[in-house]
Amino acid sequence: MRRFHSAPRIVMRYTTLGNTGDTVSILGCGTMWFADMSQKETDRTLNYALDSGVTYFDCARGYGDAEIKVGKAIGHRRDEIFMATKAMGRDAATAGMQIDESLERLGMDHIDLIQLHYVNYQHEFDEIMAPEGALEAAIKARDDGKVRHIGITGHRPEKLADWLRKWPYETVLFH
Repeated sequence: MRRFHSAPRIVMRYTTLGNTGDTVSILGCGTMWFADMSQKETDRTLNYALDSGVTYFDCARGYGDAEIKVGKAIGHRRDEIFMATKAMGRDAATAGMQIDESLERLGMDHIDLIQLHYVNYQHEFDEIMAPEGALEAAIKARDDGKVRHIGITGHRPEKLADWLRKWPYETVLFH
């Protein structure tokens, strides 16, 4: 008689995320593809990830309805997750509106990490750093308790490394 064994239980490892002081799983879950999945598939997938020890979930308003699906799928387990999302706006008014929209779409009272998203060129960095730039909105959202940490994303690691010398972003995410 042939015997089948169940798959081994995943043993997740954890680490401190950037300069946040928060501990997260070393394996994170990006949510871009959930825009193409049903809510039922999203629920099953995200809860499986969470049950397997994944605690870091990364979303963005630009991922279609992914924020809405993520919030519906695991929002009830808010105390078990580290929720990151992104704002593309370069000025404070737009970025602030995007942060508020993300909170509403996720159905959460705060975001653990807001990332100023897809900053690749000096003029974009200058825009977010300028008076009334996106960084001001992120700082205000942090001061108001809407977000806990502020990060930056882009596709040019050499520029991101240089920009860390200009302001102490707590995380850097690149492609």
